[in-house]
Amino acid sequence: MKWGKKDMQSKTSLFKKELLIQNFRSVGWVGLAFLIGLILSVPMEIAVLFSGRENYNEENIYESLFSIAQELQLFMLIVIPVLMSIFLFRFLHVKQSSDFLHSLPINRKMLFWHHWLTGVVFLIVPVMITSLILAVFIQVFDLSSYFRDLNLVRWFCTYLAYTLLLFSIGTFSAMLTGISTIQAILTLIILLFPFGVYQLIVYNLQYILFGFPSGYYLNNNLWIEFFSPLTRLISLEFQPFSWWEIAVYLLLAALFCCISLLLYTRRPVEYVSQAVIYWKLKPVFKYGATFCTMLLGGMYFGIIDYRGSLLWICTGYVVGALIGYFIAEMILQQTWRIKPKLKGLFIYFIAVILIFILTGSGAGGYEKKVPRVAEIQSVFFSNFWYFDDKMTNRFIYKEPKIIEAIQKLHTEIVAENRSKDVSEPEPLFIVYYLKNGSKSIRQYEVDRKSFERYLKEIYESKEYKKATYEVLDVNDQDVEQIVFHSNYPNYYVEKVDIANNSDQLAKALKALKNDIANLTYEDMTDERKDWGEIEIILKNNKQLFIPWKKSFKEFDEWMKNNGTVKNARVTADDVQYVLITENNINHDLDYKNMLKEIEQDPQTVKIVDKQLIEQCLQDETESTSGKNIMFIVYKNGNYEVGSFAHPEIAESIKKQAKK
Repeated sequence: MKWGKKDMQSKTSLFKKELLIQNFRSVGWVGLAFLIGLILSVPMEIAVLFSGRENYNEENIYESLFSIAQELQLFMLIVIPVLMSIFLFRFLHVKQSSDFLHSLPINRKMLFWHHWLTGVVFLIVPVMITSLILAVFIQVFDLSSYFRDLNLVRWFCTYLAYTLLLFSIGTFSAMLTGISTIQAILTLIILLFPFGVYQLIVYNLQYILFGFPSGYYLNNNLWIEFFSPLTRLISLEFQPFSWWEIAVYLLLAALFCCISLLLYTRRPVEYVSQAVIYWKLKPVFKYGATFCTMLLGGMYFGIIDYRGSLLWICTGYVVGALIGYFIAEMILQQTWRIKPKLKGLFIYFIAVILIFILTGSGAGGYEKKVPRVAEIQSVFFSNFWYFDDKMTNRFIYKEPKIIEAIQKLHTEIVAENRSKDVSEPEPLFIVYYLKNGSKSIRQYEVDRKSFERYLKEIYESKEYKKATYEVLDVNDQDVEQIVFHSNYPNYYVEKVDIANNSDQLAKALKALKNDIANLTYEDMTDERKDWGEIEIILKNNKQLFIPWKKSFKEFDEWMKNNGTVKNARVTADDVQYVLITENNINHDLDYKNMLKEIEQDPQTVKIVDKQLIEQCLQDETESTSGKNIMFIVYKNGNYEVGSFAHPEIAESIKKQAKK
């Protein structure tokens, strides 16, 4: 008996060795490809780049080791561990392999650990070998002078944590399905799920909650990229993994490994080639897919209908839900000839409608909440969200008068709510910094004309102008030169003039500041095309850019007195003639054919008088939707099409030209 027992142990040990050999044959090529890819992407690239010291300059400095062959490194970080999990656990998805391995005298736990540890070894060893090579290269080439952050240990630990997490998630996916393709798809879904669901929910909340600042939470949330290992790679070059991130990734890898083992011990052997193995997870998969595609449909229809029509958004929800539901059914039933259970779909829609009703009924407090002036310490108000703290701080107002004006505007917006259909929405972003330390954030798209009375008070305030025009805080002594660009950014007639004389600079800045101080709300929202752009270059090399508005009268007068108008902006002397006609032409034509069509129109009026041409230029807008359009023919051979900001001016010019 003793000899028999010993013989059996020997045979069991031999079998385990054969199993490892079999695993090596299955995935050894993946580990070898990983090793070759790592060596070619990092050490070999470094050897080629830095072997010639004579080519070194400050532009050759790299952020970190992830800056070298970045695309190839990221590709391997994502693809190799997923491939490893797919090929190692493919025996679960092929009936013959599954039956054979599960018939052997080895328990499931041991079988799992054989495969999982094989994958870990084939992922870690290539990284270790590459790290040793890099350690030698660092000493040979003295790479510390080429990198801002040369931390080989962190590079190794990042690879270790990231590949183990993706491999463990891939293993977890393998336990849920009986098809390798579905395993790959599930792995991708799990990796992107937190990030994707966050994006979809936040984006769609703006349709349910009036004033919800989806733009703020989508664009200003610096933690979004951390919601998914895949999106985290975007900033890996400039923001390496911190040690706590590495620790979290390793803990998650261990967690997914343990859950995978638990699922494997309870997995029915016969359920190969099934899209989802566990029947309790099938409803989760089906309605989870339906929910996500529903949100995606609502988001898509909301984007294509910029006014955010409730009808179109609801249509998007219904269409998206139906698409997701039927695709999920096709995957589960593994045929496109599905027999959907409409009862389940009906219950789903009822549940969603109830959720929307409950959310909407409870949203009244959120939508109508406007902080009292006494509660507000400061307020951010702008047409944009800013990623730069310095720019954000410029638009934070602390003066009681403008805080009260912004609060009045907000109160009026809330009172009007969604009662009007906004054809040309203008974004408004408001952030209240309250005295109790909390923040109240809102985002709206409003019809500017409906709130003109309130916007006028804000726009014409000194505080708003100082925030919008940085030049108001600039001293004459700090200015190096002023550059005038014509027709920016469309150079139909390209002109550039420079003022760098101290006396010129002082007078130009004074005129410019006076014009800005005297700007009215109507001037600031003027539809007329700017003359160009004014670039102010400071002695510290900082640049300020100001739109050269046609309402800058004092500045324009200074330009004329200084004799620089003709050198800096378009004038009537640059124009050969202007054609004015009613806006009934084909705008899809190119300029030459459009010119022929306009010239053949009996209603067309040709303007050659310099004073009338100047009037045309003064009232020109870039829009071509006005009642009358102007076709400008420049002497340099260029053409330009625009319209009139004031239709009465077009009629007046045509009458004068006909005399």
